[in-house]
Amino acid sequence: MRFPSGLYCLLFLLLLVMPGLAGAQVEAFAGLDSNYAETGNPFIVHLKVTGVTATPGAIDFSLWNDVAPAENRLQETEWVSMGNMTYGKDLTLVFFDADTLRLPPLNVRLANGGVTATNTLELVVMATPSPDDLNDMADIKDIRREKAIWLDYLPWALGIAALVALVILGAWLIGRAQKQKSVSSRIVERPPHELALKKLEVLAQKELWQKGLTKAYCAEITYILREYLEKRFNIPALESTSGEIINALKSTDFPENSVEGLKDVLEEADLAKFARSVPPESFFGEAFEFSKKLVSDTAQTAPEPESQYHTDQSKI
Repeated sequence: MRFPSGLYCLLFLLLLVMPGLAGAQVEAFAGLDSNYAETGNPFIVHLKVTGVTATPGAIDFSLWNDVAPAENRLQETEWVSMGNMTYGKDLTLVFFDADTLRLPPLNVRLANGGVTATNTLELVVMATPSPDDLNDMADIKDIRREKAIWLDYLPWALGIAALVALVILGAWLIGRAQKQKSVSSRIVERPPHELALKKLEVLAQKELWQKGLTKAYCAEITYILREYLEKRFNIPALESTSGEIINALKSTDFPENSVEGLKDVLEEADLAKFARSVPPESFFGEAFEFSKKLVSDTAQTAPEPESQYHTDQSKI
């Protein structure tokens, strides 16, 4: 019996496609920008799920309850498609005690009802240096080194030249891909004041300080304020000390009558986070109302378009 030639072609295509379909599998990953963090300073855990065609579901944090309970998790973004059957999201964490931590795998629920687990993370939380420690470090002198000659840098120069060529090629390819992607999808970022007010609303619903979680409350409200100040006034507030933030705002249009109130909130929260001080009961409500009023008063709204027709008062 002789088979038609079309059937042979179909069988050949199936042999080519089936290995690729069989090799596709769902995997989850968790990663850090750095395996080191400082006490009281928020940091981000990047989560990624590959091999899926639909948005993953909720994350099961039960294995983290002993190491990173709910008060240590400041923020969790929504799943975002990264292309190539991959979705990603970020978690913002904060720890208040120096320690070496091992974060267990997280179980991620999939759209089809299945579950996949991330890898284990290793993290070293170091104590934030005090001002006295920073002053001592400033007195340390550098080691004297022998003078270098140009031949010492020749291998580096050749390597850098090759790397630059690769970077230029990679930038061109990435730029081309981003232009194609921007045609089909555009992300509209919320204004800074809307995002800050929404986060303050969520913070109020958590009732952290009412439950005795004063350090977590201070860490979260100052994070919301720092993030807003950085986006609204274009200063590096998330990575600056409280004093550096106040100095940086002097060169912006930040209202002078709010400087003292902002300074009091940041300094009182710093004492609660780093010096284990307990603020007075009135501080928590006052800090919340101050933050909410500050965001509302300094909100930057889009200017109204000028009328096409106007009257020249000088000609009346």
